[in-house]
Amino acid sequence: MTVSSPSVFRFTTKAGNLAQLQGRLRHGIVLPQHTVLVGDLRRDRAGTIAKVQHAFPGDRLIARSSAPGEDSVEASMAGAFESILGIDGADPRAIGAALDEVTGSYAAKRTGDIGHYEILVQPMIRGVRASGVVFTRDLDKGGPYYLLNYDDESDRTDSITGGHAGSHKVVRIFRGTEVDRLSPIHRSIVEAARELESIARSDALDIEFAIDGEGRCVVLQVRPLARGRILSFTHLDQRVGDEIRHAREFVREKLARRPGLFGERTVFGEMPDWNPAEIIGTRPKPLATSLYSHIIMRSVWREARALMGYRHPFPYELLVEIAGRPYVDVRCSFNSFLPRGLCDALCERLVDHYIARLREHPEFHDKVEFEIVATCLDLDFERSAARLRDAGFTNDEIEEIRVALLRMTDGIVRDAEGLLARLASDVDGLAARRRATLATVGRSTALPIQIEQLLSDCIRDGTLPFSVFARCAFIGNSFLKSLVRRGVMTQSELDAYHHAIPTVTGDFVGDLERCKSGAMPLADFLERYGHLRPGTYDICACSYAEKPELYLGPIGRGNGGSTSPGSDRSGPSHAAAHPGFPAHARDEIARLLREAGFTCELATLDAFIVRSIQMREAVKFEFTKNLSAAMRLLVEFGEYHGLDREALSFLPIESYLGLANRSASGDWISGARETIERNRVRYELTAAINLPDLVFSPDDTEVISLQRRRPNFVTQKRIIARAIRLGHEDDLDRLPDLQGALVLIENADPGFDWVFARGIGGLLTKHGGAASHMTIRCAELGLPAAIGCGEQIFEELARATSILLDCAERRVEPHAA
Repeated sequence: MTVSSPSVFRFTTKAGNLAQLQGRLRHGIVLPQHTVLVGDLRRDRAGTIAKVQHAFPGDRLIARSSAPGEDSVEASMAGAFESILGIDGADPRAIGAALDEVTGSYAAKRTGDIGHYEILVQPMIRGVRASGVVFTRDLDKGGPYYLLNYDDESDRTDSITGGHAGSHKVVRIFRGTEVDRLSPIHRSIVEAARELESIARSDALDIEFAIDGEGRCVVLQVRPLARGRILSFTHLDQRVGDEIRHAREFVREKLARRPGLFGERTVFGEMPDWNPAEIIGTRPKPLATSLYSHIIMRSVWREARALMGYRHPFPYELLVEIAGRPYVDVRCSFNSFLPRGLCDALCERLVDHYIARLREHPEFHDKVEFEIVATCLDLDFERSAARLRDAGFTNDEIEEIRVALLRMTDGIVRDAEGLLARLASDVDGLAARRRATLATVGRSTALPIQIEQLLSDCIRDGTLPFSVFARCAFIGNSFLKSLVRRGVMTQSELDAYHHAIPTVTGDFVGDLERCKSGAMPLADFLERYGHLRPGTYDICACSYAEKPELYLGPIGRGNGGSTSPGSDRSGPSHAAAHPGFPAHARDEIARLLREAGFTCELATLDAFIVRSIQMREAVKFEFTKNLSAAMRLLVEFGEYHGLDREALSFLPIESYLGLANRSASGDWISGARETIERNRVRYELTAAINLPDLVFSPDDTEVISLQRRRPNFVTQKRIIARAIRLGHEDDLDRLPDLQGALVLIENADPGFDWVFARGIGGLLTKHGGAASHMTIRCAELGLPAAIGCGEQIFEELARATSILLDCAERRVEPHAA
């Protein structure tokens, strides 16, 4: 007897595809179905409805479109036609109305005869645990991932496909992941998807599914991903798999205990502490990553904190790269927040507690200094103490922690050792040293010497002082936030306090307006602000000086005279004196300071907060001049060797600095070109790799769950406005009018300050924290903003034409006009 083999699967219609799968799945099921032709419904309405009732007597039904070409290889018309849920199968009128509604959606979008169009009728699923869609290829880069988008909160089967899910989950699962590592729901979906790929002989499928009450994967629809939506990256699968395996092993090794560091394990995050996702982006090129590491993340971050009285986790670096993506080693960060003098046993317990709390509350990954770690003593320590008690710390241990934080914080606020005054003096000398270095620039072959000098000065007199003042500003903000929590100040008063602090941002906006009107010569404006660029560490981004009208728009001619103090003004902006704490709160703040054990006076604290915020912005503004000058010389050096900006971006800074102290051999340029090409190939490879914003375990390199984050809202304002997304590589001279718009930027550094002069209505960013650059800028300007929305929220907003931003209510969402 000959046993016939299953017929070859061919994509037809939705109903036809599902019919071919009946009885062929071991890891999923296909519901019984009945297909109605539109022509039959028109010719014999009663008989057609009766056949539906006979097929599903008394069941609740769903009627779904199944049009020719709706699910073809060439194109997908997902969501183009109607589906009707919850039809009463015992009511012929309800069945007829549902069939008419689907037919009407055909007639509305198709011309000509639709008599051969199908309507798929199936019973409703009972006890839906989850429903959604899975793509068996990453849509953006064609990477080897199962992309799951599902709802496990409602009991609808169309919450994702119909856009009804208020809260849904997005998960990417590497195709090579062993199913035993997956959760039951993920395993059911992936096993069914793999079986469908085998039957359909395609690894580029779009599958609609539901998980029923028994945990089975019900296949509701399968169609090919339209050819235009996926790139041919399948040849990269093996290399991507190798890269992920290396990343997995790297994470395993780095998670282990390290000598000289407290804490059993670590976590890797894009936004904690020095937030690389905001500063250099999630996929920076080698030059940007190496520059950021060289001037801050290698050692400056810990050396600065050691000067202030924190522990010094020598010799560790803060930045690690996982498959080309920059992360902060959170254990190193938390070690550097321990006050010096705290006993080792308590330090060990604290770091483990902080990491455990971050695991429990990943939404705080961009707010660790405020929500996870006690980095200083403010006027609401009881908040931290309560968390410590809940974690099992004794009252004596908590008091030891409080006293250590008090001793350190009090000394920092009073500048007891003159550290802040000394560092401010060092910054004052940075401009003169920069001028002297640039005055020695001669032959192109000697440029690495000047580049090394500029960056060395940038570290000693720029990023080291900046790191200290940035930490002081964190401490100042911690005091302010604690006063709001205790009811001594209102949130509006805190916003007004920030808004009244004069900084370089206010100078920039005012000077730009004067420059545009012709009251300030362009040369003077560029002398001070010309070093700024959207992407401080990105050599491919031109500076304001290189393309002024691109960023600044039409500029007036000016009167030819110098109206600006010049480019070497490095101190805080000299505007009206800050009004200080609200008058009604001063006595209470002074009392709280004494109660907590501080020896500093109220006026000292007030001046410390204002001065720290001003100096943080002023020093950042100043050290980036050295960085920009070094990048300008790199461009000149590249031109001499026939390397454009894009090529230079793939060569790490160490390749150039090595030439500052040794003569270049004749084959240096050929070696550099090989390195550039090798790094370019790897950069394109890692573009197809997905990783989460927090990595807790090796499994996170293969199963990436996209978490909804809590944005940092600025001001108490509410705005509804059109949405405009800006990118680092946008053609800025073709931008639409930004006046009144809500502008979306993935990661916005100081080089994006030009947007504030365009009259924007508000700002939304994917990355950013509670004390990030744009949070500070928007607070200073009183501009409503949601900073650090995270990928899921940001991408939802980016697809909207209009957005509601309500900062007081902590809401940001697409707005239906």
